[in-house]
Amino acid sequence: MQVSTEKKDGLKHEITVTVPQEDVKKANAKSVRYFAKNVKIDGFRKGHIPDSIVIQRFGADIIQETVKDIVDTTYSKAIEESGLDVVGRPLVSLADEVNFDLNKDFTYKLTVEVEPVLEFKPLNELKVKKVVSSVTDDDVSKMIEKLQFNDAKWQVVDDAAFEKGMKASINFVGRCDGIEFEGGKADNFDLIEDVTPMIPGFTEQILNHKANDKFTIKVQFPKDYHALNLAGKDAEFDITVNNVAKRVLPEVNADFISKFGIRNGDIESFRNELRVNMERELSRNLHAVNSSRLFDALIAQYGEFDVPDVEVKGFLKKRVDDARSSFVAMGLDTKSFDENRFASAYHDAAVKDTRIAIIMRVIYDKYDIKEASEEYFNRQLDLYTSAYENQEEIKKEIIKDKKSQQYKSLKAAALEYELLDKIMLEACDGEEQQNFYDIVKK
Repeated sequence: MQVSTEKKDGLKHEITVTVPQEDVKKANAKSVRYFAKNVKIDGFRKGHIPDSIVIQRFGADIIQETVKDIVDTTYSKAIEESGLDVVGRPLVSLADEVNFDLNKDFTYKLTVEVEPVLEFKPLNELKVKKVVSSVTDDDVSKMIEKLQFNDAKWQVVDDAAFEKGMKASINFVGRCDGIEFEGGKADNFDLIEDVTPMIPGFTEQILNHKANDKFTIKVQFPKDYHALNLAGKDAEFDITVNNVAKRVLPEVNADFISKFGIRNGDIESFRNELRVNMERELSRNLHAVNSSRLFDALIAQYGEFDVPDVEVKGFLKKRVDDARSSFVAMGLDTKSFDENRFASAYHDAAVKDTRIAIIMRVIYDKYDIKEASEEYFNRQLDLYTSAYENQEEIKKEIIKDKKSQQYKSLKAAALEYELLDKIMLEACDGEEQQNFYDIVKK
């Protein structure tokens, strides 16, 4: 087998593979034997059909099977011999299949993409401010207020105007160009001023109205609205206010506390449990915030470089799939989900994801990290199982099955945390203190 390579645009290369005729004949004979053994022809017993008859009846199929066998058994070795660091599966071109000749060498081409070659850059040049934070007593108190808020009851207030923090029960009918549109009509719809997501300007025009008020509002759908037939269009809604209600917050007592798994209803136990949960959430969010800062700094340090299309497509698919999952989670009809539109919107982000992944591989190689240390794995294990009452039992179950997806996920997370901590040790240029809620909001 002969292998030659030719560089094309960007990261693409073309590999030409020439298979000698003796190997072509062997592959063809193998295909003939396969068909002779497995096909049925009237007048012959299965497995006892003469080769000449098989070739006469199934010649085109035999050639196709021969070519497939040649490529399947040679392309991996051809890539290895090329010396190229290939990313993804190659694109196969089979010009010789049309004029297949047993008495000639068989040539085919592979179009491949290669991993870009980057030189490691010193991490101390990054100068990243590390975000630090902690959970304070005030943060815990504020969390209790949020839980009260979420557990509030609604009390209808006669003759009250709809104001900030209140709920209005409304009927509405929407029109674009004078025509009602699908999903633009509802009765007894609960509009909570500081919770319910609506198109810009909708909720604001309901404020200060009272029960039995009837009026029309005008809005414009955002240009990136999920329903393409409405995106960027002007609309009007006829509104009827049925009633207006205010929140009544529950008292923080034993009954309230017991709803959150604190059976004894003790306020200090409640605060301690909340703090543990908040510290777990803070740890994850701090990692995300600092990772984002490091990634942005690395992207700036290495600058723009060509990336393999196949890898970009992988990251793009993940982003589009996540967007579709969000659609489903919000109760939206996936028929209105325009995959091409989201793919176009996320393309640049997917290119950035790919560049980050390539840069991180360069750094992995520099540090020669193959898997996470026991210390970092145990941290991830503690973080994950801290949400369970039977924490130690869950740990034992995870450790026992090292082939499980959960174990592999924790190992991968531990490796990521460890590497990013090593990078931050060199890249850190001081700390930036932020409060818990600013971190979590990001």
